[in-house]
Amino acid sequence: MKHVQIHPVVVVGLLGALFLAGCAQSGDGTASSSSPDSFRNVQTAPDTGIIKGVVVSESITPIPGANVQLAGQKLNKTTDKDGAFVFTDLKAGTYFLKVTKAGHLAQQTSTTVVEGETDVKTLKVILPVDRASLPFAQLYKWDGFLECGVGLPLPDNPVSHGGVNPCAVDGANSHNTQAVEVSVPLTMAQLELRWDGSQALGNSLSIGILDPNQVTPADFAHVAGQSPVILPVDGKLIQQFEGNATSMLERVFPAANGQTPVLILNQRFTVYTTEFHGFVPRAGWAFVTDGECTGPADCGAK
Repeated sequence: MKHVQIHPVVVVGLLGALFLAGCAQSGDGTASSSSPDSFRNVQTAPDTGIIKGVVVSESITPIPGANVQLAGQKLNKTTDKDGAFVFTDLKAGTYFLKVTKAGHLAQQTSTTVVEGETDVKTLKVILPVDRASLPFAQLYKWDGFLECGVGLPLPDNPVSHGGVNPCAVDGANSHNTQAVEVSVPLTMAQLELRWDGSQALGNSLSIGILDPNQVTPADFAHVAGQSPVILPVDGKLIQQFEGNATSMLERVFPAANGQTPVLILNQRFTVYTTEFHGFVPRAGWAFVTDGECTGPADCGAK
């Protein structure tokens, strides 16, 4: 599979005209805000303060579903999809936090609350994987965006396809790549690409993984089709990455529908990546249909 992120020299016929027109910035053609949802609309009273923070992996990937406890307060929060949490209406003083999640080493930290403070610094807690706690599974979510792109059939390989994404040339308008943590040992990972397709000229996308250490990236595995697109990845494949990689680069592109080109404009999508450590899911399991898997009891093969 060939992917290009530069402007093509020639795009023929009507498809080319529509394609170039679609690269213009539209009113809703920007990626979503990077501020976690939990941080929005948080208000501070004059006589109380807040604690806000994010829980992330060793590769600074958000960890949802972690438990954050304020020691001695009997207050608990669960991190959201962005790994974020907020405690409000706290009296001034020093607080101790304990952060836990299955499959990870518990972490403790402290912070100071100031009454009436509005510009509160975000506390970052790194939660390492507990490699002795196998088996377990872990879910990562990525919300991405393609401003414009074309999926083209490759004449030398009728089964494969190529993708052209010129609106990502400046790295600002399309968010179609994401580095995701790889925790060793990794038995397998499953990538699930989902989107609401309403494109007039086709709704086919592809998802693939790449070695982030390669100077000229080449896809190690990919799959294309209509939503949802599911890509299982053997952990042994990731071991082929150079330099003992601790992440895999996920990439979403337009994909031809067989031998029919596809034009994509202003398309949002979500990728759910589940890492499996010490076991594999049962045949046919998928997060988009079965819900989150945390271990063999949820989705393990019999």
